[in-house]
Amino acid sequence: MNQYPKVSVVIPVFNDFIRLDKCLSSLADQTYKGEVEIIVADNNSTQSPQAVSKKYPFAKFITVEKPGSYSARNAALSFCSGNVIAFTDSDCIPDANWIKAGVECLHYENADLVGGNVDVFIEGDNAAPSWAEAFELLLAFPQKENAALNRSVTANLFITAEARVKTGFFDEDTYSGADYDFSKRATSLGFKLVFGEDAIVKHPARPSLKLLRKKARRVVGGFYALRNANEAMSKQFSFLTLVKDAVPPFQAITTVAKTRKAKGVSFINGVKAILVAWHNKLYRLIIKLGFLLGFLSQTDR
Repeated sequence: MNQYPKVSVVIPVFNDFIRLDKCLSSLADQTYKGEVEIIVADNNSTQSPQAVSKKYPFAKFITVEKPGSYSARNAALSFCSGNVIAFTDSDCIPDANWIKAGVECLHYENADLVGGNVDVFIEGDNAAPSWAEAFELLLAFPQKENAALNRSVTANLFITAEARVKTGFFDEDTYSGADYDFSKRATSLGFKLVFGEDAIVKHPARPSLKLLRKKARRVVGGFYALRNANEAMSKQFSFLTLVKDAVPPFQAITTVAKTRKAKGVSFINGVKAILVAWHNKLYRLIIKLGFLLGFLSQTDR
């Protein structure tokens, strides 16, 4: 791969054009010297993308009717001509050096995939984080740990075009979890995934427990849909994992103890984050049992 390979940026969007505006604005100011193309895959939004598409003529907008962000990403891939594919989301704000850092990480680490850093921030003028925001600030998007497990979220993922072609596409039959499945399939083929600490995107914290529960339903639903194709997803519904879901979040306690001061989060908000983590575990357990007993089906997007 040459020093400045062409990069294709893929962004799915569904009725989130205010945040997409900020995302595209940051992409317009990238320091990367190579060629960049941006494909925005509108997942059949009920809102019009026209104002944003006119403001950023350098971005190619396509419409994808099949529901789900993975359907949108797959459709966008057919328009990508870059040697590197970079995935992010409409609610993310890439750092000015995001593309540069991601490409350099691929090159210097001799890697095929980079799971980039996701820095959570609080939207608005809230002086103090809510319970949900405290959790997100300290425990959401553990990309360094994800990379160690050969997986990454698509909020911040780089992959060479060669690795993408050989890995295939995202599973479209789920609204969550297909990013983990995709990156695990890539590494199972021998492709190398590393953590890109300097390839940073900012992501807004979910402000309420209601939104955290909605995410939990979507994530567990994704695991359930992929359980027959992915061993890691299947283990989420094993008896041992269900038992672990019922006990206190010891890993979260350790993480908060290690990172709270460095992130400027108070002791009280650290405690809130741990309690929300326990709430999330118990809620996921209830959702898992609902799927196993046939009371629930995957409906959240």
